[in-house]
Amino acid sequence: MKKKWLVLFLVVAIVAGLTSSGFAADKKHFAGIRVVFFPGGNPGGPFASVVYRGAKAAEEDLGCNVQYIWSGWNPDKMVAQFKDAIALRPDAICIMGHPGVVAFAPLVDQAEARGIIVTSQNTSLPAIEDKYKADGFGYVGQELYPSGVMLAKGAAQRAGLKRGDKAMVWGLIAQETRGLRSKGIPRYSRFYRLCIRQSRCQAHHHRSRRAYRNCRNLYESFAQEARRYIHCRL
Repeated sequence: MKKKWLVLFLVVAIVAGLTSSGFAADKKHFAGIRVVFFPGGNPGGPFASVVYRGAKAAEEDLGCNVQYIWSGWNPDKMVAQFKDAIALRPDAICIMGHPGVVAFAPLVDQAEARGIIVTSQNTSLPAIEDKYKADGFGYVGQELYPSGVMLAKGAAQRAGLKRGDKAMVWGLIAQETRGLRSKGIPRYSRFYRLCIRQSRCQAHHHRSRRAYRNCRNLYESFAQEARRYIHCRL
């Protein structure tokens, strides 16, 4: 039963976040259920605020008691906050998968052992999902590697790139799962024989001044050859 309401909560959250429409206030099917929800970024952020609005609408529609945890897109902070969330012993925790399988697997084991349903969004955690799928662990979001291929294709088409042209990609290549989108771009470029130079950056620094400065320096050094710059940061 708990698995069913968590799936329903996430479905309602997605639909509400995309449509920004309200739901009937008199249908409180899951009053008393406690959920800890990670929107990912900061309050008011362009992406995290959409996630938050969807979850808030699901909360109001279903009657759950939801606590929202903001992480500023910092994977280390997400891990620490997840530990704190487990200690609260809610019925369920909806995490962002950015820290990856290695960081999250032992914590999900702890949560599941305490009867807490966990599910992921935005960045998949395939090994954990395979282990706990029957217990309600799911994933809401893009498949990152194919979306990287799609991003490269769209950027190349819009920029009018042809075989032999060069492009620079700034992405999170070093990240276990989150970097799959960046890794999908070279697949497309190899097929079309584009020259790709990739810049690596750490997840919690990729929005910092240092990260932008490093990217700017690399871009300037590459500007004589590159036709376009593909930004794959999310």
